[in-house]
Amino acid sequence: MPRPIAPVLFLLILLLSLIAPTWSGARSTSGYQALFDGRASRMKSIDPLGGSGHQEQQPFVWDCLCYVHGNVKLVPDSRYGKAYRYSTDGSSWNGFGYDPGPNGGTSDLGQWRPQGLGRWDWYALAVKIPHSWRQPTWALLFEINFPAWTSPPEGVDVSPRQQNGSYCWTYSRRCRSWFDLIRNVGSVSSISREHHWLQPVQFGKWTEFVIGIKWENSNTGAYQVYTRVPARGRSFTLDASASGVDTYQTNAGTPPPARTVDLQFLYEGTEPSNGWPSPLWRNTVYHRGFQRFTTKAAAFAAFGRH
Repeated sequence: MPRPIAPVLFLLILLLSLIAPTWSGARSTSGYQALFDGRASRMKSIDPLGGSGHQEQQPFVWDCLCYVHGNVKLVPDSRYGKAYRYSTDGSSWNGFGYDPGPNGGTSDLGQWRPQGLGRWDWYALAVKIPHSWRQPTWALLFEINFPAWTSPPEGVDVSPRQQNGSYCWTYSRRCRSWFDLIRNVGSVSSISREHHWLQPVQFGKWTEFVIGIKWENSNTGAYQVYTRVPARGRSFTLDASASGVDTYQTNAGTPPPARTVDLQFLYEGTEPSNGWPSPLWRNTVYHRGFQRFTTKAAAFAAFGRH
């Protein structure tokens, strides 16, 4: 079973606490109020350099431009008007003291949010993986409600899948790229790690996601993940769901934090000891920009005429 995708990012959390004392307010989208609206189409510009002291964006949408070397840029897009282009390799890190180490890299945008235990969050997002993609051991695209313990509690990953449906932890050219819901939930001392396969990656095409999480650190939580590939004329399908489950984390002697972080990024790595090539190659993904709502109807409506 693969190890946790990301180590603890305490320095990122600390940085966000210094530069963003509040989270974004509601914004009207398709007749609903978005708790957060990070669509690229809202952005006029973001700082092309990134790193400490370079937190420039217009308008102010993201609490942290946690990237360096110009690894996140705004680009035109025929479907959504604009998109975020993420490029990551082994030289990519957040520039504030956290480096994923050899054969790992991250380029990310972060947004504070209230913790949310006992409530549902609904997300609308879309990702496009180009044909140039080379599948690493793991590639995390979206991390929800990060509590600064084990990463991710809930997230969307591009993972290598074997023909028999198991995770491809040892490198093989026969493994294929799949979107999956990755979960690390329960007590930090005995985390339950899960992969739930959603659908194979359709290279060069947008995949849209509607994700609902009821946040609980007992067996009363729930989740639902819907996807569609609009270029193929698909309607949304329910690809993963469960109820009566943990969806969050506990840490003995430490109360859950009052606020956490949603992260949109390309965080990838390889395991050379398992046959994966080294150094980590450079990959690119495109994000529409995620939105967060209180209801499922609002998340579906966020795609509007699309």
